[in-house]
Amino acid sequence: MIQPIRIVGAEIPTPAIDAVTLDPTSEGGRHITYVSPSGESWVLQAPTVEEVEQQRVVLKPDCTDGWSVKPEFTEKESVTQFGARTVGFKLPAFDASMDFTVTSDFQFCAFEERNWRAAWSPFKAGKLISVARDGSTRWAPVTLNSMADLPHDLMGCSYYEGSLSFRQRAGCWLGQAESWSGGDTQVTVSVKVPGDVTPSVRMIWDTSKDASFTFPSGTVVNLYRPAVADGVRYINLDRGMYGQVTRLDGSVDSTMWSSFLGRVSGVTLSPDVATTWKLQGGVTLEVTPRFLSPWG
Repeated sequence: MIQPIRIVGAEIPTPAIDAVTLDPTSEGGRHITYVSPSGESWVLQAPTVEEVEQQRVVLKPDCTDGWSVKPEFTEKESVTQFGARTVGFKLPAFDASMDFTVTSDFQFCAFEERNWRAAWSPFKAGKLISVARDGSTRWAPVTLNSMADLPHDLMGCSYYEGSLSFRQRAGCWLGQAESWSGGDTQVTVSVKVPGDVTPSVRMIWDTSKDASFTFPSGTVVNLYRPAVADGVRYINLDRGMYGQVTRLDGSVDSTMWSSFLGRVSGVTLSPDVATTWKLQGGVTLEVTPRFLSPWG
């Protein structure tokens, strides 16, 4: 059996969003977009007149309550008999909703509403993307729970007001991923990203090249080019994922993952705290911030 890695040193402790350019000197305004599973974009809220005039579906005011994440804490009584202490938390999946208006500015309202309804799926996730004035981007995968049925035929209507409920299974809002790549010689990088909770971490390996990376703990992972190189592999370094290896299509590469022998248990990084990594060869470290709210 081919074992493409070798691990030495200390024990390891136990899907790109295009940026939207906004004027940071202007007051207020936020760009909210929904991207369907097929890749079609729907601008739901826009801060400029030019974009507003291009909207086919408009997010109604005051309808985004419930989009933020509510952490669930595990507490134990304090030994001092005063209050309690937090011993853990989780960010569960949650349901939220939106109210919208479908316009007839570009084609018949009935056609536009049909396309908007078809853009949502309970099986395949789309993306809700929120971009602040300074370009800060937060997004989340969402699937349809339900969309209100049409009360009547829309033939001849100039607009239609409706609502839908969606499921946010990620349990958080994701920021723009940052990446650092290795070179022909070892590269030392300082990694620091914003966020409200620990970021998501993965290593991207071009299997046509030998590579290695060193965790902040000092543990070294050497990746050796297999006899038959088979494209890119993603190594999930989130704690609890034990270095799960996936292909470009998201399928798990069980053979390569099993060669880790369960010794890649992942890392927990803290937001806004710098850590040092060493990268060499065909690897790229990718770190994605996690947030509790889309409104940062």
